[in-house]
Amino acid sequence: MKHSTIQIVPCDSVFVPEDRQRKKTNQKTMNKLRISIWEEDGLLHPPSVLATPDDTKPFRLISGFRRYTICNELPSKVEHGSGILFNKEILPVRHIPVVVYDATGLDDFGIKRLLTRVELHENLMRENLTPLDEAEALVRLDQLNLEESESSKLAKQYTMEERAGKIREEGREVSRDSLARAYVLKEHAHLERVQKASSGKEALHAIKEHNDRVRAREIEKAFGEKTQKHQILCGDYREYLQHLEGRFDCVVTDPPYGIGMDEERGQSIIHSHKYLDSQAYFEELVKTLPTDLGRITTPQATIFVFCDYRFFSYLYQAFSKIPEFSVWNRPLIYDKKNRGTVPDVKTGLRRSYECILYINKGGKQVLRCRNEVFSYIKDTRTEEIPHAAQKPAQLYADLITIGCEAGQSVIDPFCGSGTIFYAADLTNTQAFGVEILEDHVKDLVTHRNLEEITYG
Repeated sequence: MKHSTIQIVPCDSVFVPEDRQRKKTNQKTMNKLRISIWEEDGLLHPPSVLATPDDTKPFRLISGFRRYTICNELPSKVEHGSGILFNKEILPVRHIPVVVYDATGLDDFGIKRLLTRVELHENLMRENLTPLDEAEALVRLDQLNLEESESSKLAKQYTMEERAGKIREEGREVSRDSLARAYVLKEHAHLERVQKASSGKEALHAIKEHNDRVRAREIEKAFGEKTQKHQILCGDYREYLQHLEGRFDCVVTDPPYGIGMDEERGQSIIHSHKYLDSQAYFEELVKTLPTDLGRITTPQATIFVFCDYRFFSYLYQAFSKIPEFSVWNRPLIYDKKNRGTVPDVKTGLRRSYECILYINKGGKQVLRCRNEVFSYIKDTRTEEIPHAAQKPAQLYADLITIGCEAGQSVIDPFCGSGTIFYAADLTNTQAFGVEILEDHVKDLVTHRNLEEITYG
């Protein structure tokens, strides 16, 4: 490639392509530049052009669109017949100095890369591009490098880090993450908020909010569709249900207790706890659990949360902060009838009961009056899918029917082995479950003929 000296050319000899990197110009900045060029300093830095074989338009603008536009104007304050000031000389009207790049000897790839690199470099030096313009320019440069690689005998699959390194070799500081973000921005170029964003952070935030809204509509549609089957979704309920509101009449759920059962290996612990059960994880869940359950339930609903006695007061206080909740100040007791774990055989004692926190939302009228103690023997129906924290289906059913009628909707955000689905069959309710362990979800879909909710 040959780099020519500066030439003075007529403005109408320059072709301005539509696919230039800078799609928009800031009018305030444009006015300042206009005053600088026409009334103060003249043109200090000539635009860059590429020589072309076109006799009518022998120069293709590479960079400097704003400077070219201003030089092509005829401001009323300028003396008739006078052009801009450049290098201490007044140029003819509508003439402009340009740096001409000669593409002789370059193939198509070389010309494309030259145009992209020079335009990107100059635009970034003069004034920051919009986040979207810069992203699209980086993607163009990366794609040109990939095309060149594919056409060579050394074609291979490059990592994002290697691709960013290739761009760095050409004088542009680009990291692997910034190149990846550029592709994200370009993919969402159709979003108005991305187009108007003044920073990359603002653009990415707009994309996240858009994707959250799309996800919310998809989940709402999936949960809202009428179906004869119970439904299950694989994942962390905090991510997938954060956009649902007023959907369920009852919650019966058995979250991790925070007592380290995932690490305990005492006698009578037949099935290992595959889920995280640390106190830190439990406390992290409780930060959002009351608000989440309040949001996804109908204005009047019943909520039952299983817990260990050591954290009943902790849960009670957390749920009592929600104005719509009336929290029963004593634990309901699930009596296992001589079943349960023996953590230390030397003590001679078995853990044979668990606590349940009961919340009435919105003054829900109960349908049944029950004692605080629920006693059940072993339930073999739920043993198709072994789980360390299984509960009897009849227990769930009895809790559901305290305030829920046939045909209404119940949910368990920690559905484990799927007791909620067996209980829904017993109560003629529609059950929804969320489970973070993929193996449990697959087993439930197979054994219980559930409908798995997917989207995206």
